[in-house]
Amino acid sequence: MTIKSPPPDGIFTLPIFHKFYTFLCTLSDSITLFPKKDRYALGTRLQNIALDFFVLIIRANYEQGLKRHALLREASIQLDLLKILLRISKDTRALAENHYLRLQLKLQEVGKMLGGWIKSANTKNPA
Repeated sequence: MTIKSPPPDGIFTLPIFHKFYTFLCTLSDSITLFPKKDRYALGTRLQNIALDFFVLIIRANYEQGLKRHALLREASIQLDLLKILLRISKDTRALAENHYLRLQLKLQEVGKMLGGWIKSANTKNPA
């Protein structure tokens, strides 16, 4: 499996964008291995939430102040949903353990980046 890097301009230079881009490519490859009964329900839901997260971080990059903070909090919720659905995928054996561990590790890295971004936004805009 070869993961292509996004072009190096604009939004693509955000570290969280690049890290999540590689997660999304890996997730897409893993979902193709889901049993058919899980691929179109659980797999589609995982992809949709992941894409929603992508939209939120892109929008947050273009906003400032309270709007950015609200988008980052919503992105944090989407990230938590992704973690839960990945766990369900593993526990129902739709996703192999090794794929789960690889995806979960990538999500942890994204979560740390998002947490730093949220902390930075809180510092700039105290409540």
